Amino acid sequence: MRPFGRSWAYWLLFLLLPAWFLAPVLGGRAIGQGIGFEIAADRWFNEPFDVLHADADLQVRPWRQVVLESWSAGQPAFWNPHQLLGVPLMANSQSAVFYPPHVVLGMLRVSPDASLSLLAWLHIALLGLGVAAMARRLGAEGHGPVVA
Repeated sequence: MRPFGRSWAYWLLFLLLPAWFLAPVLGGRAIGQGIGFEIAADRWFNEPFDVLHADADLQVRPWRQVVLESWSAGQPAFWNPHQLLGVPLMANSQSAVFYPPHVVLGMLRVSPDASLSLLAWLHIALLGLGVAAMARRLGAEGHGPVVA
């Protein structure tokens, strides 16, 4: 059974709800606080700041940059030369060197900021489809799968 049937309203809702993740990509920005090492301490003490975003900005984004740059050169990122005197990047599960979307986005030379935003949109969109399909399978009808 298809989760959305033939209704255009469901497809429109499916595309519009996660569309706000695409706004940063179209505007040349990334999801998150967008801070760098040089201004991190200043912002933490002088402006309202959500510290939970710091990992994404200060750690995950640089890992993605190394991974995407390596895949754009046609090879996996075995080593991170920017941390300490170099550390094995592939040994860190959060760097996601062999995550298929990272491989594809790296080969397409997509920037780290755009790739983080595109992957956020993709994950939310797939989540919505999965929840709608599960709701249908559990017996939800009409607008139930969309609300779920």
